[in-house]
Amino acid sequence: MARPPPVPDLAADTRTCVLEDALLPAERKLAEMGDHQRVRESRLAFQTATAGEFISAVEAIVGRKVRAFASATDVGANVVFETFVFEPDIRGDGGPPIREP
Repeated sequence: MARPPPVPDLAADTRTCVLEDALLPAERKLAEMGDHQRVRESRLAFQTATAGEFISAVEAIVGRKVRAFASATDVGANVVFETFVFEPDIRGDGGPPIREP
């Protein structure tokens, strides 16, 4: 009988970085004018263009492979959320996942 795949531990396999007061001066001006959607769109374009750099940096710091990355912006609160989901930690010790040869 085959063993079921390991169930991911979302708490152990997910990290969210919360950045407060993160909007740039021009973004704050747009927000003051009520143009929140334009701020979100420009942030999304920036995150899309630089996702690889964010992922590489987090993988180097944490020592685990990133499986998914998402970014969100609450323009009104001037808060940015960067969320990283890692490959499951099959060893259970928080270290990098064991790779098959």
